[in-house]
Parts: sequence; C-alpha cells; structure tokens
Amino acid sequence: MACNSIVSLDGQTGPCKIEMDVLSELKTLCKDSTHTSMLMDLSKTLNTKCLLVVESEPDAKVLKAWIKNLHPGTSIEDKFVTYSCGGRPKVDNIVRLVSALDSLFPGKAKQICVRIFILVDRDYRSDKALQKEQERLQDETKGYSKKFKIKLYCYKKNEQENYLLSARALKSWRDKKKRKKKEKTKMKSLEETQEELGQMKSLEETQEELGQMKSLEETQEELGHYINEHFEYLTIEKDYRSSLDLALKQESKDQQDISKHHRSSEDEIGKWQKDLRPSFTNAKQVLKKFGITGVPQYKELIKEFHEDDIDPEIKEDLVKGFLQFFDIEPTAPAATPQEEIDQPQPQPEIELPLSDNQGMQDGSASTDDDDSNPVECPKILSSRLDNGKSCCLHVIRVELASLFLRVASEWIWFKLSSP
Repeated sequence: MACNSIVSLDGQTGPCKIEMDVLSELKTLCKDSTHTSMLMDLSKTLNTKCLLVVESEPDAKVLKAWIKNLHPGTSIEDKFVTYSCGGRPKVDNIVRLVSALDSLFPGKAKQICVRIFILVDRDYRSDKALQKEQERLQDETKGYSKKFKIKLYCYKKNEQENYLLSARALKSWRDKKKRKKKEKTKMKSLEETQEELGQMKSLEETQEELGQMKSLEETQEELGHYINEHFEYLTIEKDYRSSLDLALKQESKDQQDISKHHRSSEDEIGKWQKDLRPSFTNAKQVLKKFGITGVPQYKELIKEFHEDDIDPEIKEDLVKGFLQFFDIEPTAPAATPQEEIDQPQPQPEIELPLSDNQGMQDGSASTDDDDSNPVECPKILSSRLDNGKSCCLHVIRVELASLFLRVASEWIWFKLSSP
C-alpha cells in the first residue's frame, strides 16, 4: 500500500525515538516517501488524535465538500489528519498501520485513544464480501481496542461518483456554466470566438452551439439514458463474483457452497440491473457526458445540491456518522434558497424631504418627531402633492395672464399708430 504521509499521534510532546523494526515497517507502508520526509511527518503532532484514511486525497476533498454543503459553518480543517493510500486499503495494510502507530508510543499507549476512520468505495463487492471484511478487521484489531477506535465505512453504492447523479444538480451546474460561457462570448469579437473554437463559425452557429438551457425533465431523460448506457453488466458480474469467491474461500467453503452462492448472487446482480442502476452504473463515464471530469468540478457540482437532493446515506450515515466519530460539533444545516425567500424581509425606510415653507403650509412645524411618525407619512405625502399641483396651476395662470397683456398692449399700440 503506497501512502503519501503518516503522522505522529503524540499530541503532548515532540518526536520520540523510533525503533528500527518500527521504522522499517513504516518505510514499507510509505513507499512513496523518502526517509527524511517520513521522519518529518512523524514529528508532527496531532492534538485531536483523529486520522482519516482514504484511497486517495480527492476522496477526502469530496467528503469535505459534502460537509461544507450540509454544515457550511463547521470547522474541520484542524480536526483530523488525512492519510492517503495508493488504492483501496486491505485489512492487512490497516492492521500493519495500527501496529506501527501503536509501537511509536509504548510508554503512553494506555493514555492514548486514537480514532481512525477508513473511507472506501464498494467497487461492485458483494454484501457477503463486505461483511467478511468488517468481521476480519474487527477480529485482527481487537488487541488494540483500548488504544484505537477504528471504523471502516464503505459506500453502499459503487463509488462516490454515484452520489452525484442528481438531475436537478446537474441542470443547475450546466446552466451556470452556460451562462458564464455566454457572458464570456459577448465580451469577445467574432474572430476571437472562432479562433477559440478552433474552426471558422458564423455568429449564428456559435449561438446555436451555446444553445438553450434544457428543462429539468429533459435533463432527467438525458441522465437516465447515460445511466443505462454505462451500466456494465459483465464488469459488475466479474468483480462481484471475484469478491464473493475470496470471501467464501476465507471461510473455507467447499465448491458446492460456492456454486450455491453464485446462484444467489445472480439474483442480487439482477436486482442491481433492474432497480439500482444509478447506484451501480459507471458514474465517472456518466459525469463525463455532462463535462464533469475531476474533483474540482465534483466540488462545484456538490455546491448545486439542495439538501433534499442529497442521498440520505450521505447525510445520515456518512457526514453525520463521521462528525460524531471525531466528536466534531456540526452547525445547523444551511437554509435552502426557497427558505431564504420565504423569510420576511425588512422594508426599507423612505425619507421624504420637507422644506420649512412647506411645513408651515401644512400647518405644522418641520420637526424630527413629525417626520419619524409612520402614520403621518401618507397625509404628509398627500398634502405635498396637493401643494405641488396648486403651485403648478398658479404658475400657468400667471404665464397666460402675462401673455394676454402683451398681446393686448401690442394690438392697442398698433391701432393708435395706424392712420
């Protein structure tokens, strides 16, 4: 098992002396680490004494993204250390890891309770194989139960990508991407857009390529098509039976029992094919059809999930169980966009300017007390409107009278001056 790093679990003191046999064992575990970097990692302290073991670093990032979605205010960065492996850790590897860590603190081991949370994909394993894996891990680590608390969590679906197959979240993610692309296209000239696309296209062709945003029903239909397209029955059957054979051999089952279990396994695989295709399809290939190809985009997609769209297993079993296992107090779930809309919004205060003369015309002094009374605001506004109308009419009358006088005087002067 290739690992990126391993840490010292002594939260009170600095680095301790490492015995040669323990160092040799750790060097075997940390194949990708140099001797110097391994010792530097061992010298780190971890006050929380919590260790997350994952197949690869991206798995931990996806888990953190789910926690951030459900509990955005929860601080987890300093609560545990991530131990990344170069593949799915086997029971033997986990036992060797626990043994090596236990040997680091022979004099203080009874005072240390280290929590180790192991997160792995299912990878088409049978229920029998998963049960056997749990039983074997508990049996081979029971000697460390007073010092280490170990939990092996395996996704019920095939892998973490299968929990991202939500039509609403995919639609929201793709719509947001299209809006950004349209805004970016508007800011470019036609020649720049053609050069970026790699071929000469007219403006109409470019707009047609951007296309209209699909409805939720169309996205659901498209997702269902890709799920069926990438349900790889033969691969599932092969991996399922391989895991089942290994579990049965470990139980010393004879060939007759293995054949019996193979017949029953066909029923379970058939159920996957009939009712649970989204859980066991090749989700990575499905997500690629939507342009989602890596962990950064996984994290962006998770942000588009409403709480109602998140699988109950993620909410209750994984995230809630993970936080409880490490004694991390979660914050309250974030309010959904609809809940934020439903909340009453404070009404803005309107300040109406009032001159001294207008205040005297209203028969009241211009004081702060009068303006601050919300009940009087409609009366004040109505009074000001009436005053404005009267003022306009008065100006019109004066102008008309002045014009009439000018015309009349010119006409009289014309009459008097004519022979």
